[in-house]
Amino acid sequence: MKKIFNIFTLMLATSAALVSCDDPTYPNETSETGELKMSTLSVDVDASENTSTSTSSMPEVTATTTSSDIDVSGFTVRILDANTGALKNSYTYSSMPEIVTLPAGDYTLEVYNAEVQEAAFDAPYYYASQSFTITKGQITELGTMTCYLENVRVSVVYSDALKAVMDDDVVVAVEVSNRNRLEYGASETRSGYFRYYEDNTTLVASLSGTVEGTYISEQNQVLTDVAPRKHYIITFDIKTGPLPGDETGSVSSANFTIDATVTVVNVSRNIDIEDEIIDPFDYLSTSLSQVSFTSAASTQAITVNSASSWTATSDQTWCTVTDVTTEGFTISVTENEASTARNANVVVTSGNLSKTITVTQAEYTESKPAPSFSSDNIDLENYNDASLFGPEAAAAQVLITAPNGIKSLKVVIDSETLTAEILEGVGLATEFDLATGLSAAGNDLTVPLAGLGFPVANGGTTSTGVTYGAVVDQTSVTFDITQFIPLLSIYGAAYHDFNLTVTDNAGLVGTASIKFQTK
Repeated sequence: MKKIFNIFTLMLATSAALVSCDDPTYPNETSETGELKMSTLSVDVDASENTSTSTSSMPEVTATTTSSDIDVSGFTVRILDANTGALKNSYTYSSMPEIVTLPAGDYTLEVYNAEVQEAAFDAPYYYASQSFTITKGQITELGTMTCYLENVRVSVVYSDALKAVMDDDVVVAVEVSNRNRLEYGASETRSGYFRYYEDNTTLVASLSGTVEGTYISEQNQVLTDVAPRKHYIITFDIKTGPLPGDETGSVSSANFTIDATVTVVNVSRNIDIEDEIIDPFDYLSTSLSQVSFTSAASTQAITVNSASSWTATSDQTWCTVTDVTTEGFTISVTENEASTARNANVVVTSGNLSKTITVTQAEYTESKPAPSFSSDNIDLENYNDASLFGPEAAAAQVLITAPNGIKSLKVVIDSETLTAEILEGVGLATEFDLATGLSAAGNDLTVPLAGLGFPVANGGTTSTGVTYGAVVDQTSVTFDITQFIPLLSIYGAAYHDFNLTVTDNAGLVGTASIKFQTK
């Protein structure tokens, strides 16, 4: 009897294990479950449209209905935890199971046709959601879920009259929420679908291109408070020879104006007559929407095209608005001495409209010039007659300029008569560095160099009472060999080169060769 009981117990355990393998498990959740009857879910798409056209201060409302032939078999169906948003199950509508077992709790069911795109032609995003609760041991049934358009639809239409006089370069750029943009060419007939953002509900349509031989640049039409489930149909037209008092749109030449009228189609919901419709006179544009500067102090002129008065402000003190006129203003930035780039926003406001110009200034990376050499009377390219220089003649001076500060100033004397032995006899050497006062061999030459009028190292006074200037970290130093010139003539006719190599604190190097001839 005991053996039979054990076999029966084993069969029950095996049966329980098989059942648990067929159902999903949910870690850290209640073991109490219920069932969701997916077979009762029905999905459709409501594509009815209510139309409002901007013909007066109060829109006229007319209703039109379009039946939906959208195939929902490929729609995605998702089950989410209502509290955490965690995904529990995901199916396509055509392949859903009849029943799904879920832990008891609250859930959200989502249905949609595709992932929403930022901006694309012929890419509508249809969506629906519903909440439901799973109760232990009970079956929850689903009914019909209707999907609605959840992005902003925009169509651009060119009237026949405008088509007849416009070139192929005409294009309307539509930007929604200051981030999603599509361009509608002269032959574009598709609708664009834009992702909706609650924090920015502005739509700007900018027409540019050649009309009747005149190039029109950024004739903006602006709409605020755009919303999903709406189809904005913007029609551009041309009016030739406007009558006084009857002009509309943005005047682009003396012979015609461009009109823009807007039809708002409210998809799957009643028209809200308080919605703001585009006013053809309501526009604001700037010549640039983004400005980039180097680290140096700079300016950039901005042209403003607005239907009414405007103001411009900056949110950073280093970036200012200057030279304001009715035509525009200038953005001025100070020098950026930091090792990081910086950003500012210049906001142009006209009534309820605004345009933001993003200003970026690069970090300080520009190198100052390498050391350079100049002289008022020494030819730095050719040999100079030594007899024209010296204490009794012209000064033999070369100005060394090093904006980054001098780190070393090496001198190499290459003379046909002033040999190393002769120079050693007067306390000098053929090679030395005025930034240290040392010869190439390491001997201290400060006293004789200072005695000849050279600046040395950090400057100072010698033991003999001679005061001398500094070299290290100086941005300008005079290399003066006026008192050295008589030594060149003692030993007869020869060529003498003073080769200078200056290295600054930025590692930049400048070289020069000062040449003299004795006869």
